[in-house]
Amino acid sequence: MSRARAKGTTWETELVPILANLFGPQVDRAPLRGVNDRGDFVGVPWLHEAKSTQVPRFLDWARTAQKKAENWVILWHGDRRKAEGPYVMMSLELYGKLARCWDYHVGPASD
Repeated sequence: MSRARAKGTTWETELVPILANLFGPQVDRAPLRGVNDRGDFVGVPWLHEAKSTQVPRFLDWARTAQKKAENWVILWHGDRRKAEGPYVMMSLELYGKLARCWDYHVGPASD
């Protein structure tokens, strides 16, 4: 296993309990499917891609995710030596859906 793949596997493994806490115990890492890839996790409501790189390639990742699914999330863990991240990137459409749910369930934000 290459070092890059090992970093990715470690990050995905770390994310499983976090995502399971949010979405339920059915969350797990997805098997590798090559060109038929549908994200790094199963049991989550949208396409989730985990990235563990020093240098982010957000635009490339977003374009690839957009081709795979309408609603997608990129979970990026930056350079661990600099304590960067983790960060979440998502489509504006998905962000809007989540914001509307928040407003409905919690009420408008106050300043």
